[in-house]
Amino acid sequence: APRAAMRMVREVIKREKPDIDSAVIWWLRAAEQDEWMAQRDLAYYYADIQDWKQAKYWLKRAKKNGYKDKELQKRIRRNL
Repeated sequence: APRAAMRMVREVIKREKPDIDSAVIWWLRAAEQDEWMAQRDLAYYYADIQDWKQAKYWLKRAKKNGYKDKELQKRIRRNL
């Protein structure tokens, strides 16, 4: 199921007019099932919209699943 959700995210984003709300829903579905790529993508999404608490939360979850990104971690820390 996480892989199917990630496939849906890719399909939504490829569209001529991407539906970010739909992408976030699919990211959340995959992320809740410990898919680190979705967790990473959510961390970046929330950092981009400056929701630093959510960005930190999802980066922390991705980190527990083996993902490392010191630059994003620094960016989040600077803004919290």
